[in-house]
Amino acid sequence: MLEIAPLKEFVFLEVAYGQFFLFFTFFCVAIVLFFFSFKKRKRKLTPKQIAKKNLLSLDLKAHPKEVAYSFTKNGYILVQKENEERFLEIVSKLEKYKYQKEVSNLEETLKNEIARYIKETV
Repeated sequence: MLEIAPLKEFVFLEVAYGQFFLFFTFFCVAIVLFFFSFKKRKRKLTPKQIAKKNLLSLDLKAHPKEVAYSFTKNGYILVQKENEERFLEIVSKLEKYKYQKEVSNLEETLKNEIARYIKETV
């Protein structure tokens, strides 16, 4: 028959918990810093957000060509089905300011129409 070797006595190991505590603390601080840095990162703006910002900051007293091009470019990004007809009407009125070399100032009625459109839709 096989002989079984006698069991050795149970030995308690002494562990220094200070190292584990320091490692755990460092790990927790690193995780917290990671989440804060991730949260504070500036998110990229979507094209719609950029267009909205540009339309809201549109200066109607500026050069008529700039107003026409900026309104058309940013308006096409933000246009919706409900207000598409009204937007295209304004864009058609702005055509004469886009393609001429020398242009006069925007008409007051057109300025008011653009301002009202921006206020109502954006």
